[in-house]
Amino acid sequence: MPKQQTPPTYGGIQATNKGRALGIIALILGLVGPLLLILFFALPEQLVILFFLAYPVVVTGLILGIISLVKSRRGHGSKAFGLAGTIVSSITLVISILFIVLLIVLGLFIGNTLGDSFPQFF
Repeated sequence: MPKQQTPPTYGGIQATNKGRALGIIALILGLVGPLLLILFFALPEQLVILFFLAYPVVVTGLILGIISLVKSRRGHGSKAFGLAGTIVSSITLVISILFIVLLIVLGLFIGNTLGDSFPQFF
């Protein structure tokens, strides 16, 4: 009968929480994304780059959350952080995409309403 392998131990603690670190990172990135968007709205002239930096942060959090969920299922570890990171990143991504659509619609509406009195930059 083959001998069953046990997970390696580090300092007496078994490494059974596979994907937990990725889940924590996903949760942190999922929470940093909305903060970048809030900072953009607080200081729009100075921090325009934060608006475009928020999307890669949120998408990375979503991807890491999904990877964490997959790893925790395979290793029978805790799915809490991966699930939380995935949910927070998903909600942030959906809200920010809806906000961009709203900005585009408002911009088109204002442009059509003001017509020629609207300043032309290009």
